[in-house]
Amino acid sequence: MNSRPETIQRGSPKKTGSARLSSMSAQPAALALPPIGLGLWRADDHQARCAVLEALKIGYRLLDTATVHNNEKGVGLALVEAMERYELRRGEIFVTTKLWNDSHSYDAAMRSFDRSLTRLGLEYVDLYMIQWPAPSQNLYVEAWKAIVRLRDEGRIRRIFRIL
Repeated sequence: MNSRPETIQRGSPKKTGSARLSSMSAQPAALALPPIGLGLWRADDHQARCAVLEALKIGYRLLDTATVHNNEKGVGLALVEAMERYELRRGEIFVTTKLWNDSHSYDAAMRSFDRSLTRLGLEYVDLYMIQWPAPSQNLYVEAWKAIVRLRDEGRIRRIFRIL
């Protein structure tokens, strides 16, 4: 495995409908995120679907959700619709979701990730994080080990830790 982090670099913009889109490809280098993203905290599934459709239409390419937001299904439905409507490829959209505090054991983290992926309707996410380490549970190391395994399996593209 390449020990260098990946980056997303922008290619030549292409015109699709009313939005200008940039193609992105993974290149070895420092991690770079799309310059602007849509956070979906406090949006229900319907609100998330509508917001994601509009955001992708006007050029947003980073979507940030989480298990605890309870809107991954709405985000997933919008992704399917937007990719068809705006002729986007999955690799052009950076999707982040997060593991919640109730799933920090190794097995629970694996199950929670599978549920998130199913709700999102994706084969992988671009970034997966522990929402909060919940230190009183003392299970965040187990959660991290599960996340590393999921990354190694190709189901998570990027992980990182903050020291």
